[in-house]
Amino acid sequence: MNELAVRNKARAHRGQGRPVRAFASTQEAKEFLIDWIAAEARGLGVPLTDLERKMLYSSEKGWTLPDMAEVQDTFALYHEAVEYELKMTNLIRMVRIDAAAARPEELRDWDEAVRVLGGDEHYLLQLIAAAEGPRRRRPSRWRLVVTAVVILGAAIAIAYWIARH
Repeated sequence: MNELAVRNKARAHRGQGRPVRAFASTQEAKEFLIDWIAAEARGLGVPLTDLERKMLYSSEKGWTLPDMAEVQDTFALYHEAVEYELKMTNLIRMVRIDAAAARPEELRDWDEAVRVLGGDEHYLLQLIAAAEGPRRRRPSRWRLVVTAVVILGAAIAIAYWIARH
């Protein structure tokens, strides 16, 4: 059994259901993510143009399309970057919401593809990060109780001060 098969078998035995898809390259991981985004766009009735799709392959250091410089120049002429990024982040958000609700095992594949891309500066990763928004820690119950006690103490102190004056 090769190393990849052993890793997938181990993941399956950790209670994650079927094995997480293993991506052989950043190109394969990127194409998986882009195909999913494009399918979501078609499903919502807003299919990506060829140029919009190609822009998702953009990368400063990692694998990208051979004609990316030409794609970026053409894109700059015909598209507004802010509108495009808004469209892409909304699509990515919808992919994650739909997958979390209906296909959580496929969402693990998405996360693995993002992990594989993680070492390089891919435009797609920037869009995914923007779609996910800032990571916020959920307040602990202890922090909520302490905050409530402080507010209550302050209210009592103010009421006492007002009563004395």
